Amino acid sequence: MNAICARWPVAFGLASALSVLAVCSRAEAAGRVHAPAPSKLGRGINILGYDGIWEGGRNAPFRLDNLTAIKRAGFSHVRINFFGFKFMNPENMLDDVVLSRLDAVIEKVLARNLTPILDEHDTHVCQRNVSDCAEKLKAFWRQIAARYAGKYPRLVFEILNEPGGQMTSASWNALLNECLGIIRTTNPRRTVIAAVLNVDDMPVEDLVLPSDDRNL
Repeated sequence: MNAICARWPVAFGLASALSVLAVCSRAEAAGRVHAPAPSKLGRGINILGYDGIWEGGRNAPFRLDNLTAIKRAGFSHVRINFFGFKFMNPENMLDDVVLSRLDAVIEKVLARNLTPILDEHDTHVCQRNVSDCAEKLKAFWRQIAARYAGKYPRLVFEILNEPGGQMTSASWNALLNECLGIIRTTNPRRTVIAAVLNVDDMPVEDLVLPSDDRNL
C-alpha cells in the first residue's frame, strides 16, 4: 500500500497558482499500477470547487485554458473539487449533462500532461449527516467507477474531502471501505486517495485499509 499524506485548503483559486501544495508520500515497490503512484503526484492545485462550469458556464471565472498556465507554473496534478451530491436526482442518479462536462474537464487536464484527481467534495453534508452522506457517497462512486472503468488510466479517485464532523473513525472506516470495494469492482488498479479523519489529532493509526491493496 502506498500512503499519501496531504492537506488541501477548501478553496484554492488560480490566483494562488504559485502557492505549492506539499504532498508527502512513502512509496513501496508495488509492481505495475493502473495510475501514477502517489510518490509521482508531485505538486498540485485545487480547481473548480465553486465554479459555474458544471451549470453550463454561468458564474464560471475559471477557464480551462488556465490549465496551461498551471502546467507552466510547475504543477503536476490538479484536484478537481466536485460537489457530486448537488447534481443527483432523488434516486441519487448523477446528471448525465454534468458528467459529460466532467469528462471534458478530465480530458483537458490530461491534454496538458497533468494528473487529474477527482475529489468528491461534499464535506459539509458528510460531516453533518453521516447516514445521508453514506447513501449518496456510495451511489456516487458506483456511477463514477462504472463510467471510468478502463478509461483515463492517470485519473485518480479521492473518496471524500475532509471526512469528520459527526463521523467517528469507526463510521468513516466502514464507509471508506464500502466505497473502496465499490470502486475496486470495476477499477482494480485505479489509484485511490483515502483521507484520514479530519480532526485536530489526525488519527492516522485509526485508518483501516486493505493490506493487499497496492494502489492507495
